[in-house]
Amino acid sequence: MKLQEKLSTQPDKAAASTAAAVKKWPTETSTNRIDKLLDRRLEEIQQLAGAADNKATVDTSEQTQNQYRDLCLTLEYLAGLESPKAEKQARMEMQIKRLADNLSGEVLRIPLAEEFETLEASWYQLAMTSEKIRKPYQQRFLAVVDELLLQLNT
Repeated sequence: MKLQEKLSTQPDKAAASTAAAVKKWPTETSTNRIDKLLDRRLEEIQQLAGAADNKATVDTSEQTQNQYRDLCLTLEYLAGLESPKAEKQARMEMQIKRLADNLSGEVLRIPLAEEFETLEASWYQLAMTSEKIRKPYQQRFLAVVDELLLQLNT
């Protein structure tokens, strides 16, 4: 994520930062889904950093912002963590939809560990967005990942 930030805020320094990250990156072939997604994201950043204009395309659309928000809300709900008060209505709507899906039988809920893995993978597939948009969501994402890992490992 720091490379994405560098690419969008300091494109002239992105190539050097990316090269340094690649040197530290594990060389063995990734075996799990998250590692493969991270490998793919690094490749995308390398390509952008090596491009002639090396300016990252960031998506600041409302749809992308909603994807970040909805993912954080779902993870916070699963972890039993509070969401920001400004997003109370969106969280309530998400919870009602989940309940309706459960009651209708249309969606079968998977175990928490599997749902968490799927949502975590979704995070690494979100479009690159501006640092201003991404940073608050990233902080929430990291906090909820820590909490869910604690819950799942006990």
